[in-house]
Amino acid sequence: MTASADAPLQEIGSTPDRLAILMGSERSGASRELDALASRRYAVPMTTGIDSLNVSVAAGLALYERRRGSG
Repeated sequence: MTASADAPLQEIGSTPDRLAILMGSERSGASRELDALASRRYAVPMTTGIDSLNVSVAAGLALYERRRGSG
């Protein structure tokens, strides 16, 4: 998950593959090494001027959308 991703978070539920959801620190994100391993990136749609969420809130949203989309 990253604020600069092109795919909206809602798409995480329609991905048929197994996923590992990588969450980095709120300040600096994931390490470069882990980020380089990521094959997909998702963003939480946010209001203009807001560019950050608490990492536990973002993780909760990702898990919710993943479960919701897997039916």
